[in-house]
Amino acid sequence: MGRSFRSRGIAHAALALVLDEARRAGLHRVTARTLAGNLGARHLLAAAGAVLTPGDDGTVHAVVLL
Repeated sequence: MGRSFRSRGIAHAALALVLDEARRAGLHRVTARTLAGNLGARHLLAAAGAVLTPGDDGTVHAVVLL
């Protein structure tokens, strides 16, 4: 996301929509992967209740149970 759009809640709203749609579809979890250095994405995912697990390849795996 471009810097001028950060800190406006856009990513939070988008993730909330994805999680809502996953629930409606009957899914039980949503997974994501991001770079370990992407602190914004890590914070967003953790705030959504994701369990973050560091990978051995410089990534972080996130799981949100629905």
